[in-house]
Amino acid sequence: MTARRKTILLRVVIALAALATIAANAPKLMLFGWQASSIFPASGIPDPAAASTAAVVLSGDMGLRFGLSGDIAKALAAHGIPVTGISSPVAFAHHLDRAQTVKVVRNAIDEAFARSGARKVILVGQSFGADIAATVLPDLPRSQLERIAGVVLVVPSNNVHFRADPTGIAYMGEPDARPAAALRLMAAPPVTCIRGADEAESLCPLLGRNDPGIVTLPGNHYLRHDAPRVLRTILGAVDRMTGTV
Repeated sequence: MTARRKTILLRVVIALAALATIAANAPKLMLFGWQASSIFPASGIPDPAAASTAAVVLSGDMGLRFGLSGDIAKALAAHGIPVTGISSPVAFAHHLDRAQTVKVVRNAIDEAFARSGARKVILVGQSFGADIAATVLPDLPRSQLERIAGVVLVVPSNNVHFRADPTGIAYMGEPDARPAAALRLMAAPPVTCIRGADEAESLCPLLGRNDPGIVTLPGNHYLRHDAPRVLRTILGAVDRMTGTV
């Protein structure tokens, strides 16, 4: 290899390493925004049974601006349900402990109630956000659990980390939590767990083989990028939880 080619190759390696470093630190650098919480006002005409319900959406590690999470929040709002969205790469830009992680979700639920005046809330998590929702649910106070109409977990894992990382590098170590055992013991609130048929590390099958709340869709963790199908599945679950079907 000539000296010139070696120089070009070195520059390419350095550039790729720099990009990887930026991507891994994107949450800390606020590249996904700086606001942990975003509000999606209800824009649809709600069914009377759902009118007193709000939603909290915990995003995947790409936040609410990219990927499926923002679409979920907008779909719920268009369905007549006001949404408090939590951008995981902002809220979890740094590694949190379990107590801090629970506090993020508790505060989001309190914010949803305060802003909407709703009597009930639906908790929705997608990917990283689903991991967090599944983990903290058993730790929420009874006063909040009694007001959660249902939980929708979209492609959750049983290996949970308390720091969002779009590159996935931070997820290679020992997980901070494995929620399956504790979640399996909970009788309420009702949980709908959506998984990809080809997923290898899904939480959903660990919740019980015959659980009617487990929904299997085509594809892997990305569900074939079929957002319309995923959104229909989520809205169907929400309608059942709010008693509109």
